[in-house]
Amino acid sequence: MDRPYIICHMVTSLDGKVTGDFLGRDAHSGLIKDYYRIHREYGADGFICGRVTMEGSFPQPPVLPIVYDCPSIERVDHIAERSSFYAVAIDPKGKLWWGSRAISDPDDGYDGAHIIEVLTQNVSDTFLAHLRGKGISCLFGGKTELDLTLVAQKLKRLFGIETLLLEGGGIVNGSFLQEGLIDEISLVVVPEAECSEKAISLFQTGKYHADNTMTASFRLKEAKILDDDGGLWLTYQNSYEGVMNMYNFIFQNTTKIYFGENQLGHLGEELKQYGTRVLMTYGGGSIKRIGLYEKIIEVLKKAGLTVLELSGIEPNPRHTTVNKGADICKKEKIDVLLAVGGGSTIDCTKAIAAAAFYEGDSWDLVTQKAPVIKALPVFTVLTLAATGSEMDSGSVISNIDTNEKYGLIHPFLQPKVSFLDPANTYSVSAFQTACGSADILSHIFDVFYFTASEKMDMVDRIMEEVIKTVVKHAPIAVKEPENYKARANLMWAASWALNGFLQTGGFQAASCHAMEHELSAFYDITHGLGLAILTPRWMEYILDESIAPQFKKFGVNVFGVDSSLSDMEGAKRAITCLNDFLFKTLDLKSTLTEIGIDDTNFKIMAKKACQGDVLQGFKPLTPEDVENIFRMCL
Repeated sequence: MDRPYIICHMVTSLDGKVTGDFLGRDAHSGLIKDYYRIHREYGADGFICGRVTMEGSFPQPPVLPIVYDCPSIERVDHIAERSSFYAVAIDPKGKLWWGSRAISDPDDGYDGAHIIEVLTQNVSDTFLAHLRGKGISCLFGGKTELDLTLVAQKLKRLFGIETLLLEGGGIVNGSFLQEGLIDEISLVVVPEAECSEKAISLFQTGKYHADNTMTASFRLKEAKILDDDGGLWLTYQNSYEGVMNMYNFIFQNTTKIYFGENQLGHLGEELKQYGTRVLMTYGGGSIKRIGLYEKIIEVLKKAGLTVLELSGIEPNPRHTTVNKGADICKKEKIDVLLAVGGGSTIDCTKAIAAAAFYEGDSWDLVTQKAPVIKALPVFTVLTLAATGSEMDSGSVISNIDTNEKYGLIHPFLQPKVSFLDPANTYSVSAFQTACGSADILSHIFDVFYFTASEKMDMVDRIMEEVIKTVVKHAPIAVKEPENYKARANLMWAASWALNGFLQTGGFQAASCHAMEHELSAFYDITHGLGLAILTPRWMEYILDESIAPQFKKFGVNVFGVDSSLSDMEGAKRAITCLNDFLFKTLDLKSTLTEIGIDDTNFKIMAKKACQGDVLQGFKPLTPEDVENIFRMCL
């Protein structure tokens, strides 16, 4: 899902009012405390309210008038800081003159939440200057009116918000409902009817939508009695949760693919559509050894293009290399980027494309301290089947100074055109072929094959076919590196494992990838090898009665495990089969000890993988859980 999971959490009267005298009666104080307790127990990444609710809940001291007479401030999203918890204020016209960058409140469920202002572009420069001065983040949801779907998408993309509590008022709630953005409703119901025309209902239309009609259906998820006087906690799931996740989605992949041999002749004509000055990026020089470099240079010169080069891109690309590439782009007025290599080269090039329009350190973009506002067009010539970066909008960049490795994802980074010639992977070693194959499998496992959500049968079956393709052809490519059929199948499988198609109708956080990023951030190991070592141990660790059926199904459909086995026995057999495939058939190292890693940094790595709290995914993991999984890998 490209936005947070949104839970509308409110206190209501029996007649569905969210304001009124009933909220202040002493008899109901226990239920109000229950409301705040439930708020805390949800453990969400933030809460969102309208301006009036924010003003009433968190009153601010008067702000002295200021005069802003400097140049106009550009209306771009501003990330003042990253936080583990956010207070999101719907404030289209810029009327909340906050006194500090974070909420100050006696309730630790709100206290310290970093403030994000949601604005339209017609706010004043004076107000924006005030926000910048206070260290408050802001994002723009439209020119004169808010597009709440866009707002929700930005909250996830820019701030990493996975779960968001929607807490009023009624008009804001209604607006989110109308845009189909409410996944769950949590109501603490006070046993009193307000019966006031002035009281606001749970969902109202008005300010954000002229349309006065609103229909949405929810099913009861759970009902709990909160006190002896009749207070209830009701939770409802969107009736179309499965339908919305499975059958309501937008899929668009704009990358043009030239697949197969003798396709490079089209490279020049494609590049010329975007400019004449090209920066070609590559890694350690293998493209010269296999003759690919000369072929590309010949095509580019024949097309009359000016070519500059950035070589030496690392296997886990550094932000310092991104900075170097961005400097070349600015100095040489580069029009288009051409990445020749595997996922690392392509990832680095994507980050360069964004950093070319940013004056600061590229790490600010990776850590979302600054937004991606523009990017140079990216082309790729793939030489390693693994990451799928040739056909998606993501990249992963490392900072070796801080032992950090994070993803940079933005639609602007989607490659325009990619050239996929399986023959260009003939020189890939058996080790790198095996690691790339493990990476392909992990993309499918991690993102949506093993999931607690419902998914479309068609997509599920296609995922299994892609997995079976890797299981069949990876061993052949390892033993016969110039087997075109095997290389072609692996290359196309890698592209489709992460180009968005297999995630249609759903998405979840990638647990194993988050854990492996810590391994390669601290120890600079090959990404696919780290995933191979982690994945079976992760499966063993999370295995329980509820998960066993999915693991067994994987074993039966991919490895031919006996379907008559119990779910638990079948699941265990599936894990054994995966172990054998990775460590016997592909001959990868099976432990961290074998590659020189001990437990010295496990605790800090686990905490960083969970971002200090919980690592979401198929099964949520605490830092202690992650540390245990790391230890299982020794």
